[in-house]
Amino acid sequence: MCISTDPFMGVPARVHIVNVAANREEQTNEIVASFGDGVEGRINRALWGPLNETILTGGEDGVIRAWDVETGKIKLEARDHKKQIQHLCLSEDKTHFVSASLDKTAKLFDSETLECLKTYVADRPVNAAIISPILDHIVLGGGQDAMAVTTTSSKAGKFDSKIYFKVYEEEIGSIRGHFGPVNALAFNPDGRSFTTGGEDGIVTTQHELAIVLASSLSSVPLPAELALTRVVAVHAAVLRQRQELHRRRRRRQRLRFLDVILQVRARLVLLVRSLVLVHLVQVHDVRVAVHGDAVVEVHASVVREAVRDVPLNQLRGGVLVFGGTN
Repeated sequence: MCISTDPFMGVPARVHIVNVAANREEQTNEIVASFGDGVEGRINRALWGPLNETILTGGEDGVIRAWDVETGKIKLEARDHKKQIQHLCLSEDKTHFVSASLDKTAKLFDSETLECLKTYVADRPVNAAIISPILDHIVLGGGQDAMAVTTTSSKAGKFDSKIYFKVYEEEIGSIRGHFGPVNALAFNPDGRSFTTGGEDGIVTTQHELAIVLASSLSSVPLPAELALTRVVAVHAAVLRQRQELHRRRRRRQRLRFLDVILQVRARLVLLVRSLVLVHLVQVHDVRVAVHGDAVVEVHASVVREAVRDVPLNQLRGGVLVFGGTN
């Protein structure tokens, strides 16, 4: 494991290599190797290079260095940045890496030669930059200086994460989520989401849908290869929206159908009750009616008087059932 230290009391910044024991109890403070001659200021980032033969560093002097692990000497240097380097991130195969700097740029370098391959220009200081393990995307995070955050809105402070196409250096989208500068970025190993950490103390996780929509709905003109990807992503988003609208429409239709059935049932009950009452009133012979739990024979005139005050509950097998006790 490589560890970088800050300059302190006249001692310059250094990079130390230590062994990590499998058992915590066996861990020691022994430093296997230490180097850092020629570095001015603090070393902000240190990464293992390809095949662990070099260590890549970047810091306050804006210089990216490749250190030979065996000799501890500087093997290569890149001075493409004009200001302090805040972050370094290797690609999945370690063939290239991206750097983030306060000069408002992020740059893509070859890990073997430190040749600058691409430059991504932002409109704010860049504090972090990461490479997607599954897409040709570069995500940048940053914002204005933390000292001015309290006097600036989140929109004016430019605290959103920017997504760039790695090959064409074009910005293809942005995702908001912070009220202060973004200081840390990291992709999930599966590449379907990434996590951001900001000066505001908030940690957010942006999932695949947000990444796709941000990159697909951007108004920035793209080359033909990206245009096709954008069309496919937009089509997928529209299809999901249509499916959701279809489900909502079906739910509304089912509720309306149930409401109609209940209304028809209530009207049928009222109609049956009215027909039974009319029939009893018009008949002049004796009828059998259930009054409570007793079966009694009543005359039509009595029924006429009874139905005025006694509510009808139901009719079972031709027998009239009253719910009252009169």
